[in-house]
Amino acid sequence: MRTRTERILESLVLLTVLSLLIISVLSAFQILPEYWAAVGSYSMVPTLEIGDLVLLHPSTYNLKTLLGKIIVYHSPLGEDIIHRVIEVEDSYVRTKGDANPVPDPFLVRPDEIRGVVYLVIPYIGFPTVLFKDLGTSSGPVLLLILAVSYAMLLVLLRLLQAHD
Repeated sequence: MRTRTERILESLVLLTVLSLLIISVLSAFQILPEYWAAVGSYSMVPTLEIGDLVLLHPSTYNLKTLLGKIIVYHSPLGEDIIHRVIEVEDSYVRTKGDANPVPDPFLVRPDEIRGVVYLVIPYIGFPTVLFKDLGTSSGPVLLLILAVSYAMLLVLLRLLQAHD
């Protein structure tokens, strides 16, 4: 018979695995709302930490009102970047991570801005950061590793139970 601690541990692992799997699948198929992003770097520390989830207002702002605000924009490198607006011109904004010594190397046009951060939820974005490349070759590998790890943990718990 399993101990109470073993049952609790098994339940926690199962809940974690299922939660990560659901979030990963929803993210991969773009079922989650468009106006959120997960912080995936240290460039905005201490304002934002890795794993924070930011909720966004759609980018319908006059550029002049964005000065000092944190935005999410789609960079020429093909990734979303979460940085603060430090300069505003007629047809673009310049951004910089709070922890970065220099501004970003590219100018951001209005059509590249996904939204303006209005709420930060700590830690909730970790699964997204962990599985952000689910659609690439490493995403399924991570899921496989997670599934195998879970199976190994169950086998270990069963062996411990049989030994008692």
